[in-house]
Amino acid sequence: MSVGLHHRLRKRRIAARKIEASEPFDARKVLLDQLAYVIGFVTALFNVPQLWRIWANGSSEGVSLFSWLGFLAASCFWLYYARVHREPALAVTYSITLVMQVGIVVGLLIF
Repeated sequence: MSVGLHHRLRKRRIAARKIEASEPFDARKVLLDQLAYVIGFVTALFNVPQLWRIWANGSSEGVSLFSWLGFLAASCFWLYYARVHREPALAVTYSITLVMQVGIVVGLLIF
């Protein structure tokens, strides 16, 4: 990375921190941020029964590959969005979801 680019990125990070530091403390916002992690993790777990059904039974009967490819594409988009906007709660949620959905799609292709 060139020194000039590093300097610009560093300057941008410092400016972002100053904006965040100047915002007044809001306990509701902190609670909402923490709740986002919990709900995101729990939401990702909703994929587990489908994943278990495919891999434990060795059967993908009644499971739509097209639907799960759509879910997978949407998760890829949201993960990219989370990274661009630096939203860690979304990044964690969709990283976990993406791993599970890849497992489901692979299981559908195998079985």
